[in-house]
Amino acid sequence: MTVDQCAALNDVLLQMEQAARFSPCYLAVHVLPLMVAAIPLTLLLTAVCGVIGNLLAVPVAVARISPNPLLWMPSYVFILLMRGTPLIVQIYLIYYGLGQVFGNVTLGGERLMQVLPFLKDGIWYAIFALSINTAGYSVVFFQARLYGDASLNVVYCLLGIAGWYLWLFGGERRTELRISRTGSTELGAPAASRALTCEAKRNACPLVE
Repeated sequence: MTVDQCAALNDVLLQMEQAARFSPCYLAVHVLPLMVAAIPLTLLLTAVCGVIGNLLAVPVAVARISPNPLLWMPSYVFILLMRGTPLIVQIYLIYYGLGQVFGNVTLGGERLMQVLPFLKDGIWYAIFALSINTAGYSVVFFQARLYGDASLNVVYCLLGIAGWYLWLFGGERRTELRISRTGSTELGAPAASRALTCEAKRNACPLVE
């Protein structure tokens, strides 16, 4: 390890130590800018992996409902692995595991990573890991028909945003906000979503047990 690498590692360890103490100033000065800078990459990964993952979920779901054991057994194992292991572990295994494999593979007398330099970029491993994880959970989501649960989370999120906005800017025409009981309109959406969830669970297809 070179002197520069030792210095960089020492800086990282010092930052980790400061972060572990949880200083609001450190959070605002060092952590928050990094989080803001990561928003575009987060949105990109969400969009790309969402599309690829849902496309991959189609053949996995078809294989899962197939009577052929050569099709449904690998699909079952795939879904079990995606559900049974943490995502961070999957990312680590794919990034370091495939990195080791590609690093030792030669093509035309040259290392594969020299022929295909994009394999050195970690974003491709992240896209692969997040996409197959999305595929596994998408199959579970659609087969278990968790539409009501998903819509309920959306309702709660919208209610939270509306409550935050009203508390921040006041009531109608930005007047004083009065505390009142929850009306039938506010209760209607969660109740309808809950009824949809119960009905979906009664009709759920037991393909992922």
